[in-house]
Amino acid sequence: LRRASNAALHHAATARVELEPGGSGLRAEVLRVIGTWHFEDHGRVTGAFDLSGALDEGGAIVDDGWQGKALSFVDQPARARVTIGVQGDPAWNFERGFLVELALCRRGEGAAPILAVGEAFLLEVGAKGDLSATMLSKVFDKQGLAREGDRSRVRSETSVLGLDRWHLVRVGYDLARFWISVDGVEVG
Repeated sequence: LRRASNAALHHAATARVELEPGGSGLRAEVLRVIGTWHFEDHGRVTGAFDLSGALDEGGAIVDDGWQGKALSFVDQPARARVTIGVQGDPAWNFERGFLVELALCRRGEGAAPILAVGEAFLLEVGAKGDLSATMLSKVFDKQGLAREGDRSRVRSETSVLGLDRWHLVRVGYDLARFWISVDGVEVG
């Protein structure tokens, strides 16, 4: 317990302690920030830990962000996106759980994908202001070999995202629950 507490203080992050099945011990984990991005450079998505991105086939940096500038896809081509190469960073492994946090402003009635991490995770906004998150699980057979498991999905009710208003969206999975919150209220 002390190790988890010390690690959390050192990294300024959340920690958790897991009791191993059968009483074989404790395992402490720190849930660290592994990526943050800002949009102050026009045409460039600047990230922490050398995880910067590039605007692909459209996208614009605009002045009316949550705090400062923002990434916008309003009036951009349908295939516009940002690509950030996270696959080389071992911290981007969702097997032990995750928390994704982002500020989101819905500017129209259309549905769109918001964040995709390969085939492992997808966050989408629906045409009526609803949110949907999908996660691909991994299962292990008796020999310990991994294979693709089921897709889990969590959805909110409609109208959780108002138009032209910034919202703080969080999606988390802690090995027991998969959830979505908007502005601090769990919605799915």
